[in-house]
Amino acid sequence: MNGSSPRESASRSASRRAALRVGAFAALLGLASAVGAADVAADVAAVALGERYQHEVKPLLATYCAGCHNLEKHKGDLDLGVYAADTEALRARKLWKQVATKVADGDMPPEDEAKQPSAEERQVIRAWTASLKTLDHPDAGPTTLHRLNRGEYRNSIRDLLGLDYQAGADFPKDDVSDGFDNIAETLSLSPFLMEKYLVAADDILERALLADSVVLRCGAGALDLVQNGKRQAGRPDGKQRLIDGAAELATTITVASAGDHVIAVRAGAERSAGAAPLLRIRVDGKEVHAARIAAPTTATDVITCTVPLAAGERQLTVIIAGSGSSGPTGDAVVVETVEVLRLAGGTSPAASSVLI
Repeated sequence: MNGSSPRESASRSASRRAALRVGAFAALLGLASAVGAADVAADVAAVALGERYQHEVKPLLATYCAGCHNLEKHKGDLDLGVYAADTEALRARKLWKQVATKVADGDMPPEDEAKQPSAEERQVIRAWTASLKTLDHPDAGPTTLHRLNRGEYRNSIRDLLGLDYQAGADFPKDDVSDGFDNIAETLSLSPFLMEKYLVAADDILERALLADSVVLRCGAGALDLVQNGKRQAGRPDGKQRLIDGAAELATTITVASAGDHVIAVRAGAERSAGAAPLLRIRVDGKEVHAARIAAPTTATDVITCTVPLAAGERQLTVIIAGSGSSGPTGDAVVVETVEVLRLAGGTSPAASSVLI
């Protein structure tokens, strides 16, 4: 049985929730994909020019120039050894412009040098130097950030999360210019609209995570208590359970469709001595998770596990025991809530092969 640890389950849940919040919030703001595109293009160009420098230009400099322009001779107050790395070379654009001019005019290497680059080799240096212009960042002027209009927002949420969110019912009408409602300069972002966006993001997040997913959500008092061979029926409005000694909480849940489900139990314990009480979770008599109740009763914590469940009625049991597999705990345990939630996305690959 694949039951994850409380830390792993909580981490996955938090990561999924954060990812969905980011997706919904980014969609509602309508961040244009072009933002930062110029910076990305410049980075790609820098990498390409750096590779050309290492494989094409640097070998030519080593052959025809480094004999004089090094740390020892330092002719022309130039040491090419400083530019061994392409990152340093790309920063010296003014220098390479001067070098390209002297190489093109035939001033370098001097005429009395035995080794002279061919016309093709001189062109390699000139072409690489000219390409350095692609690293410049010309000021294109101010750019308006394009937010999505109501129709674009609805379509984006549907494509990202599979939800049909009626943005027109909650958002104010988009401003129109020359008959168009998707012009960036016209689509303003007022404080009122921002507030609507934040509310919408939370609403969409809850729907994406919990739509048709709540199998059970109740206080522990709604579950039957079995202790010392006696059963005490739960109440629909039951809240927490205070348990002293070994006991079981049991109920029947109805799983609408097969898939991965999260079982979460909030509990705390007042420890007398020794190891913390043990909480075990069983489904249809099979144990799917076990963990110590480390939190105190004044600050209860959630113990979770993720398990695949088959559709139909399932028997859920929460067992409170001591350090052994059974017997009195010697501690007072508070169980506040019990939840079973179906994860969005349906049956996982693991759930398709192993179902309780």
